[in-house]
Amino acid sequence: MRVLIIGGSGHIGGYLAQYFAGCGQEIVVLSRGIQPLPDVQGVRLITVDRAAAEAEPAPDGIRTRWQSLLQEISADCVVDLIAYEASSTRQTLEAIRGRARHFVNIGSGWRFGEPATLPTREDDPPRPRCHYGEQKQAMWEAIEREFRENGLAGTQIDPPAIQGAPKVPNGPTGLRLLEVHQGIADGIAVRIPGTGETILGMVYVADVARMVVLAIEQRDRAAGQAFNVSCGRGITYNGLFELIREFCGSEATCEHVPLDEFEKLYPQRTSRHHTLYHQLLSGDKARRVLGFEPSVDLETAVRDNLQYLVDAGKLVLRAARRGSHGLHTRA
Repeated sequence: MRVLIIGGSGHIGGYLAQYFAGCGQEIVVLSRGIQPLPDVQGVRLITVDRAAAEAEPAPDGIRTRWQSLLQEISADCVVDLIAYEASSTRQTLEAIRGRARHFVNIGSGWRFGEPATLPTREDDPPRPRCHYGEQKQAMWEAIEREFRENGLAGTQIDPPAIQGAPKVPNGPTGLRLLEVHQGIADGIAVRIPGTGETILGMVYVADVARMVVLAIEQRDRAAGQAFNVSCGRGITYNGLFELIREFCGSEATCEHVPLDEFEKLYPQRTSRHHTLYHQLLSGDKARRVLGFEPSVDLETAVRDNLQYLVDAGKLVLRAARRGSHGLHTRA
């Protein structure tokens, strides 16, 4: 089987490339070439600027250069990790129609927007409140329609906040701000937007990759389906602050400030959607249909992510800490 991983040198893609190469599959990775490809034998790398290729007509004048490239690769399974606009997904679906047997797209819990109930299930009505969430919802609608009308087996995997090296973990502001983690480690007062009762759902990066594998291995069960993938629990901003403070051995304090005031402190890094719309996803469907069980709980995922920052010299602790937890293998 030839597997095409779009964005295969990134956060999730490295795990997938290693797994499928280890299974003896033929792996093709499309990447901008900014991040190094994982050191995996048998992986073919094609460097391409996706946005430019999607906008440029192919020599035949019918397709785009992006569609022409996908058709030349002629993969049996296409995994798209880096689609941010629904137009990108529609282009890809059109190009692989009649060629690929399975298309797996990484969506986002943000497509549900403002939840009516928690935890949010896949069949709950989507009410996206930001462009990113609107596009991820539109992607799922395109995938579902393609399966219904043309028979292309499509699956969308929707994670909440993904934790794991080399990314900075989410902090008690809802954002991935290294300066906030360092402030807690230094024992200074940290400003938290709102009351601190906002709930964040999380998932470990390797578990997202494992969900993709399960979907591919059980194509008939995953075809035409969307699945949440999560660690099964959520944590409040206040709880996350305490967890990080405990990890750092710090006596930092926190101050709750109105959201509008917080956004003035971080004008380019808005926390509005994180703070107003709780994101806690149910994993019942993934467990029932594909047999998924999270390998790492929420606390372990956060602590491991912080330990990676310490080991990499990005987060400096004032107190001595125990050694690495041994999870943060960078793909």
